[in-house]
Amino acid sequence: MAGGIYWARPHGGAGPSGGGPKRGRRGPGGCAGVRDGWFAGRVEAVATSLVAVLGTVLGAALTHVFQRRNALRAEAVAREERLRQERVAAFSSFAGALADYRRGQLDHWYARHREEPGAEALRREAARLRAVALEAMFRAELLTESEELAAAGRRALKDTDRMDLARTREELAEPRTRSREAVYTYVAAARGWVPGAAG
Repeated sequence: MAGGIYWARPHGGAGPSGGGPKRGRRGPGGCAGVRDGWFAGRVEAVATSLVAVLGTVLGAALTHVFQRRNALRAEAVAREERLRQERVAAFSSFAGALADYRRGQLDHWYARHREEPGAEALRREAARLRAVALEAMFRAELLTESEELAAAGRRALKDTDRMDLARTREELAEPRTRSREAVYTYVAAARGWVPGAAG
């Protein structure tokens, strides 16, 4: 207060320096903090994307592996079933052809020893039935590597061949019985080579 005059500072006016109201300023590390936060956010976003992509790729790979395994298993089952059906057809056809050949041999033997007029025709029929049995035997042997089974089939065929060599009914009895048992033996041995039939 000078000479009775009072100078009042206007409320909110400039200070002694004459400057206006001060504004807040960023500290020296403000810009670096913003940059660090932006970079961290970008890294997190990229990492999340990579995890999602890797998860998708891994899921697709596992799905492919499982599908491939299931396909191979189904293929193996189908192949085994196809082999089973082929063996059943071949083994049963051979056994049936042997039975027909035995019958043909018996018919020819009785007709020949009774001197019936149709003996020659029955001989040709027996020869035809033997050819059918021989073909069936070869087809059955192609479906297995068992030497034992092949020997059983050949033995049954040979025993049936011997029926024609008998001179009397008494002599016929032995090859007739042996050939029948040989067919049964072959069927029993063949069962072990049919998946699901052994037991």
